[in-house]
Amino acid sequence: YEREHLRPKGIKVAQTDIGRAVIYRTAPNFEPEQGTITSFNDKYVYVRYGNTIGGIATDPADLDWATEGPPQTA
Repeated sequence: YEREHLRPKGIKVAQTDIGRAVIYRTAPNFEPEQGTITSFNDKYVYVRYGNTIGGIATDPADLDWATEGPPQTA
């Protein structure tokens, strides 16, 4: 049984995506984890997961957008 639909598509990040929610998926048998983009560079997207302080370097190939469109504002 192929689980391709569970694999991340990868994202391309722009400055306007800071604060946007993403889903981190490493493998089909691991639970996805939601986080928020704090910054990025040419290699990594820095994502705050749960109660972490600051962002954790994450390969953009392991991320999907949590929602369509621009960041949600309160």
